[in-house]
Amino acid sequence: MQPSPSLQVPPDTPTFPITEEVIEVEPFTPEIGVGDVVLGTVELIAVVLFAALCAGLLAGGLYIWWRQRGAVTEIEARGHTHNYFRD
Repeated sequence: MQPSPSLQVPPDTPTFPITEEVIEVEPFTPEIGVGDVVLGTVELIAVVLFAALCAGLLAGGLYIWWRQRGAVTEIEARGHTHNYFRD
């Protein structure tokens, strides 16, 4: 069976050698599993908890320091005597 005349290449068509062009593709990144997601979440929670702990310790220390500087209320200034009529 002969190919149809419309598919034949005319004899005066120049021929070119076919050269393959190899394109290098970067390897795919590995898939992220459930364990990796859980580990990343635990690390993030640990950082947030550590920051909250440090902030709480700092606030508590500042509060204790502020209270030790002197009397805050009039009752404390009177030596915790609640009777205002006896002085």
